[in-house]
Amino acid sequence: MRYQGIVVFGLAVFAAISLGAGYSVPLMLMLPALTAYFTVRGRYTLCLVIAGTAAALPVAAAQAYLISMLLLAVAFSGVLLGALMRVRLSLGTCIALITGIVFILDAGYTWLTWPSSKTDYMDAIAAYGEQVKAGNENADHLMTLLTWMGDNWLFTSFGIAFGGILLGVTVIQYLLYRSLTAQGLITPLNSHFSRMRVPEHLVWLAIVLAGLWFLDQWQPNEIVRFVAWNGAIAMAFVYWLNGLSIVFFGIKVLQPRPVFILLLLVAAFVLNFHQLFAVAGFFDTWFDFRVKIARIAAERIKQE
Repeated sequence: MRYQGIVVFGLAVFAAISLGAGYSVPLMLMLPALTAYFTVRGRYTLCLVIAGTAAALPVAAAQAYLISMLLLAVAFSGVLLGALMRVRLSLGTCIALITGIVFILDAGYTWLTWPSSKTDYMDAIAAYGEQVKAGNENADHLMTLLTWMGDNWLFTSFGIAFGGILLGVTVIQYLLYRSLTAQGLITPLNSHFSRMRVPEHLVWLAIVLAGLWFLDQWQPNEIVRFVAWNGAIAMAFVYWLNGLSIVFFGIKVLQPRPVFILLLLVAAFVLNFHQLFAVAGFFDTWFDFRVKIARIAAERIKQE
């Protein structure tokens, strides 16, 4: 119970900071977890208070009615999530559901307010570029990348937003699932990140997106490019996360020395070969690396 209280309190604090700073997306990631937690515990009145408060504050502070509606929607999606958690909804399905809801709402808001959203993005990139240029005289390569991002923001921003939402939802919902499972309040089919696996039929979407990319290269079209580029970025995040879960499964089953685990993870991100996680996650569709890792662990036990 104490652990759950710490998790809920932490989410509440981050939600308050997010709302006070005016960033809607972090709050949209946290609200479903808060309302789902109290739904599981049967505290429906508190769910209404949380949803109402989150929706009322943007209106009171800046007459932001559209953001208010978005926050209200994601808060009540947590009530749906809590009800589904009671009937053994797995962690992976939960992450897919909440990621989809938050992304659709955020993408819809961005599309409706695209001129101002693009201006904000461009200003942020320009400001960051000036900081980089001031701190490093040999930053031409990075400046070129930032300029390219600005010129192609329409074709990349939605995929990047999806990836950020996916990673944020994964961390928050994993903590929620583990805490509720530890207290015996839910018995999901799976609450382990290491056992999450991307559905095999999703590979067909990746193949379609690759075809659209080649089509855009052959016959340039902005609509095709919008779908192909944003979709490819989103799929890269999905398969990267699947690859990371394979790594954690291997660590859990093979139980290597802690120093090896630390060196592996540090090297993966410092040397930037963590991108191979996406490759492993993609080819897991055919090879099911978790089964192979489990067999290696079983052989090791036999030999001992």
